[in-house]
Amino acid sequence: MAPRELARLGLWWAAAAGTLAGLGFVLGGRTLVGAYLVIASLLGAAVVRLVLPPSASGGLVVRGRAVDVITLVLLAAALFTAITLVDLRRR
Repeated sequence: MAPRELARLGLWWAAAAGTLAGLGFVLGGRTLVGAYLVIASLLGAAVVRLVLPPSASGGLVVRGRAVDVITLVLLAAALFTAITLVDLRRR
């Protein structure tokens, strides 16, 4: 991709960086911290998509605003539910 095309992704980069950092924590053995970081990234992306215009949201614009926000919030809720229900204590 050309640099101009990469710049058009806007604040998508923040959501991607938060998600990658969370996955790094998960791979490093800090599962809860990583999962909560991914959840925060998803919720942050939902807020960005909700309040900013499409030109600033960049790559977070996929469908309509409501569909994008609902999808991101549902993904965050599903991950939160999964990480809450799984017993992560060492045995």
